[in-house]
Amino acid sequence: MRYTTRYRLKFTGISGVHSIVKIDIPLSTITVIFNFMECTYGDNNNYPIVEKGTQVWMAENLKTTKYKDGTPVPLVEDSASWAVLNAPGYCWYNNDEVTNKSVY
Repeated sequence: MRYTTRYRLKFTGISGVHSIVKIDIPLSTITVIFNFMECTYGDNNNYPIVEKGTQVWMAENLKTTKYKDGTPVPLVEDSASWAVLNAPGYCWYNNDEVTNKSVY
């Protein structure tokens, strides 16, 4: 692949349900190594990851409504409840699950 040095290149690797994104600005010929790792949570959603240097990040927002053991995460729908919440919870943006579940 031809490129000019200082171009930022995005590499995406996919293996089954796992995917990883790497960004690099190569100064010479390189070999890109993809370290696939499982990033699955409560609802069995598989999340792509981004590897940047020594850090690994989720490439998408967490979209589960259950803990890994299957217990539901509480749905909190009003401001007063959020103000006193001292445990995990979730809500849909603008409390609109139909419009926002797949987006957020």
